[in-house]
Amino acid sequence: MEDGQRRKFALLRLYEIFVLAKNKAPNRIYQELLPEIQKQLFKRLMDPVEKCRELTALVIKEFFSRCDDLTLSIPYLLPILVERLNAEDLEGVDYLDEKMKPVSNQKAQIMADPVEKSEVVRVLIAEIMSITVSSTLFDCIRPYVDGIVNICKALCMDPYGEVVIEGTRAIAAFCRSGGDQLIHFCEPMGRSLFTAFVHRHAKVRMAGLRALFDVLCAGAWKTSYSVLEHMVGFRDPNIVPIKEFYDP
Repeated sequence: MEDGQRRKFALLRLYEIFVLAKNKAPNRIYQELLPEIQKQLFKRLMDPVEKCRELTALVIKEFFSRCDDLTLSIPYLLPILVERLNAEDLEGVDYLDEKMKPVSNQKAQIMADPVEKSEVVRVLIAEIMSITVSSTLFDCIRPYVDGIVNICKALCMDPYGEVVIEGTRAIAAFCRSGGDQLIHFCEPMGRSLFTAFVHRHAKVRMAGLRALFDVLCAGAWKTSYSVLEHMVGFRDPNIVPIKEFYDP
């Protein structure tokens, strides 16, 4: 039997025990088991077999939704999610001096080639992030703010609409948790929502607008005004003025 099949059957067994079981164990059992299996489980998010990655994400989501304390899991999970979403230094200016950074672009950006090809798995990753940031105190995730912001931005700029919707929920929950402590991340998080604003589906655009309120509240006027400044002169590329047909 191939190793891929063995991993698949093992993960399927975990899925049946912890997710599909009618009489599930108490939440404290999930809390006690998570530190014992988390490293091996998180590594399966990089499995070459798509079904294994999907089963892994479903099991992680179930554990995270039932555990009260995720602080021991976050340091191991975030680097893997950053790699799977290609969320490291999204704008390519993280290591530049402030004087050398180019002017921010108001054009909506879309992740061109995410490492994780499965849309189903990316949706599950977004749901895991929503659970993580909404159920963990901000003081416990303060050391990982850069990674969480990059992951949320990558989810909000995903080419698949359902991922964007769940990504906006994650970024809104993170902003509500951090409040004005995220003042320096207000502008980049706000610009990541531009992808939702120009999406062809109305439910995605509405999700972006709902998240915008929480993002703006996370920054003082000195930072939130810059997001509005980009939006004032912004024109949806899907809407072409009639004049341009006759006077290009």
